[in-house]
Amino acid sequence: MLRRLKDALTRSAAKPADVADAAESVLGEDAPSTVLPPSVAPAEVLETVSGTHHRIRWRVDLATASRPYMHEYELRGKGAVHLAEDPAIMIISRPLKDGLERQAFKRFTQQVQTVADVALPQELRWLSLYDEVGFTGPTEPFRRWFAVVAERRDHAQRWVTPQLSQTIMDWVALGLQPQTPVIWVLTRGRVHLRVEHSELRPAVKAQTPAVLLAACEAAQAAFGTLPDR
Repeated sequence: MLRRLKDALTRSAAKPADVADAAESVLGEDAPSTVLPPSVAPAEVLETVSGTHHRIRWRVDLATASRPYMHEYELRGKGAVHLAEDPAIMIISRPLKDGLERQAFKRFTQQVQTVADVALPQELRWLSLYDEVGFTGPTEPFRRWFAVVAERRDHAQRWVTPQLSQTIMDWVALGLQPQTPVIWVLTRGRVHLRVEHSELRPAVKAQTPAVLLAACEAAQAAFGTLPDR
């Protein structure tokens, strides 16, 4: 469905670095208001927990929602992992992926554009630039719940191991619903997480720092780390 949009983005010469910048604006704590729809206010951070574990600086915020597909509140996590390589990988809940693709296709076709809209929400640019990759490793429940979108299949396979996919699904089983929007992004030496909080059970919120750290440690195991300066 997004092939025409992918072609337009290719013609507009978007580079992997542009997508890395996109992840920062989508999931980082300093997202510029220019990528937000006019009806959505910048997020207000309500609670924060943070720490350092084995060279991983991590933080999880409870904030007001900053995307129209997040209702009321969201948990937003970030872990700095200082990787020796620079993968570009996104794990996204399937209902959210399907909804965003429909939104992008509708917007693109209605405007009869020949070049992709640079104001397109940046998570849509990830879906437009990179394909879903299939590979052995993730558990079957994980594959039903999430899609993995990546610049390189081998990078995705190295990060999303059976162990990490099971850890994420154990977290899901604490109270996430199938329609709950969830996005994980690994890029530029950081792991980002965004999940809608409106209907989360307390156990999900309490376990979020641990699953964020597990994703960070999996990234370090897969891609190595830069030496201490």
